Amino acid sequence: MSVPGDPNKQILIILNTLNQPIVEGDNLTVYGIYKGNSLEGTTELPQIFVDIITDHSGQKW
Repeated sequence: MSVPGDPNKQILIILNTLNQPIVEGDNLTVYGIYKGNSLEGTTELPQIFVDIITDHSGQKW
């Protein structure tokens, strides 16, 4: 998943299940536990262990 405002910064999203497929161009918000260094000046890929995903309308995925 790209970080808003900077598509060159990426975060690995880890989830157990999903009710519908995620495709390129979907605008989603994820809520979960963040693990990793800050996004600035690191080569380690940060991760979010997802609890909730919503789309731009607030609908839960």
